[in-house]
Amino acid sequence: MRTLRSTDRATRAEKYRILRVDDQVRWYSSKAAQNRRRYRQLGVIVMIVELVAMILGLFRVSGSVDADLLGPVAAVAAGFIGWMQAKKYANLSEAYAVTSHEVSLVPSTLASSADEDEWAQAVHDAEAAFSREHTMWQARRQGPV
Repeated sequence: MRTLRSTDRATRAEKYRILRVDDQVRWYSSKAAQNRRRYRQLGVIVMIVELVAMILGLFRVSGSVDADLLGPVAAVAAGFIGWMQAKKYANLSEAYAVTSHEVSLVPSTLASSADEDEWAQAVHDAEAAFSREHTMWQARRQGPV
């Protein structure tokens, strides 16, 4: 760390961009994609379960099946919907995508920093973006107080 701090600003900026900013952009982008994928997967599962419930209801009405399976299958669908709401996949995907975009703008700010003080402020702003999302994540995990 001391060796890196003793280098010129351009070298430090490049290392910071590669080791911190690019890593954060990748992480937030992958988390956004992962939550979007989970939301879509569970949405498809809910649609399939609801379709099965409708088919079972039609069989029950037509007299082909004597057991009433519509209720239990609909309850399973409701459980999946509740899980989707509890995990907040759609909200998380959006939040991570916004943070990824915000962080992806950092390298241009770092590059345009004319002096040491401006560069330090740009790094501070970048770290504030990471911290802001981390704080929001903690608040979502804790739930309502």
